Amino acid sequence: MKNEELFKNLEGTLYNYENIEKEIENLQLEIESVKNEYTGCGAITYEERTGPTNKFNSSVENEIIYKEKMINNLNKMIESRKITLKKIDNAINSNVLTDVEKELIYKRYIKGHGRASWWKIAVELNLTEARIYQLRDSSINKLVPIVYVGLAK
Repeated sequence: MKNEELFKNLEGTLYNYENIEKEIENLQLEIESVKNEYTGCGAITYEERTGPTNKFNSSVENEIIYKEKMINNLNKMIESRKITLKKIDNAINSNVLTDVEKELIYKRYIKGHGRASWWKIAVELNLTEARIYQLRDSSINKLVPIVYVGLAK
């Protein structure tokens, strides 16, 4: 990936930081929902078999296997999102950003959820809007190699 693409990807992920946290919560709720669903035994059906088999499957076994796979997939999705957030947190808390850059990232992306306007952040930080844009570019460019280790050039 080119650095320009990595920049856009990281900025998008920063904008979605809070949404990623909510996705994790919802995935955990989905796991609870799957665990609480239980069909259990139903009526026995006799289906025609095309050939002899030694395989034995019951509806309960199939349900348990299906649920385990679903829970496993949901846990993988949670873990992936947690890793993404941890990478961002590690990058922000590393020593590559100045205090002003960290504050800018938190105000605009993490705590501002993209709703804090650039001019408002400029006023709060006692900087010009043009300087805020420069700081945004430099701070995200500093974070890219940390978040995307091995991809950034």
